[in-house]
Amino acid sequence: MNQPVSNEDLIALALGELDPARRSNVQARVAASPEAARMLASVTLAVQTMRTDDSIAPPAEVVQRVLGLMRAEAPASPSLMDIAARAADHVQEYLCRLVRDTLTEPALAGFRGTTEARHLSFECDIAEIDIQVSANDSDTRRTIRGQVAPLNDDIVARIAWRSTLTGSPEQEVPADASGVFVLECPVGVYELSARVGDSVVRIPPINVA
Repeated sequence: MNQPVSNEDLIALALGELDPARRSNVQARVAASPEAARMLASVTLAVQTMRTDDSIAPPAEVVQRVLGLMRAEAPASPSLMDIAARAADHVQEYLCRLVRDTLTEPALAGFRGTTEARHLSFECDIAEIDIQVSANDSDTRRTIRGQVAPLNDDIVARIAWRSTLTGSPEQEVPADASGVFVLECPVGVYELSARVGDSVVRIPPINVA
C-alpha cells in the first residue's frame, strides 16, 4: 500500500526544495494517487502565481502578523495563503473600512420593522464588499449573503470566513464568477478574507447576532 503524500511534501515538491532521491519518491507516490496529483497541480499553480507577484511589500510586522494568523492552527490541507507565504517574499494586504451598517442607522418614523436583514458595506482601494445578515429558522444561526467586487479586472480567487471567538481555521466559501457567496453560520464574531488578484482583502470582525 502506497504511503499517503503529505501536504509538506507536495509544497516542497512544487517549490523545488526536495533532493533528487526524495523528489523521485514523492513523484512516484503522486503518480499513484489522483487526489495527490490534483492537489499538486493546485499547489504548483499557486506557487507560479505568487512568484510573479509585483505588488508593493507591506511592513515586516504585517507579514509576521499574517503568517502568525495563518499558522496558528494549520488546516488539513495547505491554504493559498500558506503557499503564498513560502513562495513569495510578500503579499499585499488591504483592510477594508466599514462605510455602511444598517444596524446603526436610525429607523425612519412609520417604517420600523420593514426588514429584519442587516446590510453592511465595506470598501478599500481594490475592492468593495457587500454583506447581508438575516435570520433563518434557527435562533442560533444566521444566513450570510455577500459579494466581493474588485474595482479593476482582478479575479476573486478565494473567499474564506474565520470565527474570531473560537480561533478556528479559515473555512473556504463557494463563490460564483461574480464573487457572490452564501453561507450559514452560528451567531458569533467573524472576519472575512478574499484573494483578489495577487492581494488579500479583509474586513474588520463583525458581530453576527
